[in-house]
Amino acid sequence: MAEAIVTEVDKGILGNLITLVTDQIGLAWGFKDELTRLRENVEMVQALLADAEKRQVGEERVRLWLQRIKDVAYDADDVLDELAYELLRRKELGCLNQLSGELDIRNLENVRDQEEARSAKLAIRVEINGLGFHWSDRSDSEVNHHNEEEVLEGLQPHENLKSLKIDGFSGKKFPSWMSSHFDYLIQINLEHCENCEQVPTLGHLPCLKSLEIKGMRGVTCIGVEFYGMRNNVLFPALRTLTIGRMHKLVEWKDALEVASARVVFPCLEELTIEECTKLRSAPCHFPFLQKLRISFVYNTALERISSNLTTLKSAYISRVSGLTFAPGQLFCTSIQSLCISNCGELSYIWDTSQPLISIEELTIHNCPKLRCFPRIQGLRCLDIGGCLDIGGCGFEVLTQLQLCTSLSELKIRACPDLKSLPDLQEFHSLAQLVIDGCHNLESIPDLGELCFLTRLVIQNCRNITRLPEGSFKCLKRLEIGGYCEELDVFPSLNNFIQHSHTMLQYLELRGWAKLNSLPGEIQQFTALETLVIEGFDGIETLPEWLGNLSSLKALYIYDCKNLMYLPTTTTRLIKLEELRIWDCSKLKERCVEGSGAEWLKIARIPKIDMLFRKVVAVNRLVVELEDPAHVMIVIEVGFLKLQEARISTSTGCGGMPR
Repeated sequence: MAEAIVTEVDKGILGNLITLVTDQIGLAWGFKDELTRLRENVEMVQALLADAEKRQVGEERVRLWLQRIKDVAYDADDVLDELAYELLRRKELGCLNQLSGELDIRNLENVRDQEEARSAKLAIRVEINGLGFHWSDRSDSEVNHHNEEEVLEGLQPHENLKSLKIDGFSGKKFPSWMSSHFDYLIQINLEHCENCEQVPTLGHLPCLKSLEIKGMRGVTCIGVEFYGMRNNVLFPALRTLTIGRMHKLVEWKDALEVASARVVFPCLEELTIEECTKLRSAPCHFPFLQKLRISFVYNTALERISSNLTTLKSAYISRVSGLTFAPGQLFCTSIQSLCISNCGELSYIWDTSQPLISIEELTIHNCPKLRCFPRIQGLRCLDIGGCLDIGGCGFEVLTQLQLCTSLSELKIRACPDLKSLPDLQEFHSLAQLVIDGCHNLESIPDLGELCFLTRLVIQNCRNITRLPEGSFKCLKRLEIGGYCEELDVFPSLNNFIQHSHTMLQYLELRGWAKLNSLPGEIQQFTALETLVIEGFDGIETLPEWLGNLSSLKALYIYDCKNLMYLPTTTTRLIKLEELRIWDCSKLKERCVEGSGAEWLKIARIPKIDMLFRKVVAVNRLVVELEDPAHVMIVIEVGFLKLQEARISTSTGCGGMPR
């Protein structure tokens, strides 16, 4: 037994240690002399073990001592495994010779110091065009600010680099090499460098086209250090600039005021400033700016930025504190698209009676104090949503649209106090008309000959009792319902049958509690491909005539709590590819695959989606999203007694998907 232990320790663990010491660790980490002495001590231990092996037969204490050596051997083996792993990790950092293209280096918090970082030898890896340096999320107690500064200093790349990203860096200052002449650098991303107190000097970079600075929460002022003092032209090639989530930033100084340069941002086309909630001052020299996105700042910063704009084509303005009207300078340009959202103090858009000629798209969302609109002659698209005060003067405001004879899209949503609409028959170019969530709207005037109308939405208007008349020869999409709950039957669709029965492809119907049947006119839409049925709580059985919709490809049934039976003619819908049953608990139980009473009616449909969404007691829901794709995640949750829901995205003012 003891002999086996001695052999294991002698030939296994100690042998591995000697090899690791001599061949790898000493050379790799610079401890050759110290580890050579360790090797001599290990050799002495080997001699001692050999002597103990001879004596253990006659002495019990030696036998017990050798037994303990076995445990020591296993512990030593674990240490050697850790040493081998550490050595491999260092080799991985240093063995970048064969790499080219773009390289992301992650978990840099595990790099010990500047010397280890330098082993990557990035300064000579000229085949690498793009570099990303990433630190993982950690608590403050786990961060060594000084060490991270040293590590990043040691990761200096070659000067031919084209793209650079630094993410999660917790040091207080950027490395000195960032001020070097990276003459080929095109793109820089600095994200979540929360402890940095200054932005790096970048104005001298001759080829820089894209710059993003986000999450630098320690910066209070962007000044001369950003621009540099060596050049007459600053940021000579920059086309897009994004500054975001800098919550302590108060001032962004103008280069022409603090530096010796004569020209700044000569090529800048897109400027985005987001979530800089304390920002009050900003530059005013953007000679060729075409696209502006600004949110969560003070109106004084917006006024400065827009004061000298002459080439602006698109502006997105959201959550600007103190904004009562959009700066007039915005409209002294060739601006074509303007979106203003969530500006609680906005009462009018422009303080002049002169008509706006160039603007083509205007979107106003969640501006509850908005009272009047400008005169806009060439407007093509108007989208109004969540503007509560428009109700008292809504007719007067919208009457000004009569000048907009080229209007092709009109959307009025979530204006609950709006009581009436002006005559819309003169909008001969109208292709989309959306009226949704205007609960006090009592009627909609007849629409006449709107020959180009392809989409019509009239939903969630609780005082509506009839649908407008009109000639809709091109109508392909119709979304209606959610009207006066005193109605026992759905308003007549005969007018749509007369003009659109061979054209309509998409029909969405929203019911209410009293309705116990679907409008029979539906079966005459012979070209219908998608049918949506929602909120018909009084219906237990879908009608047999649904089988007449021979072109139907998709059937969506939502929130019909008492629905239990599908028509037997469902099997005749040979083109039906998708069936969706959501929040219809009784029908869902009867459609269980294989055993449900309704299963045979739908078994052949390729795609079947059944979902009963969890009901949560929520009165108010506010969601801010950067990516509108995630709206689906929120909306697929049912809310009991939900009175207010507001979902906004930073990518635009578009409508909310289902």
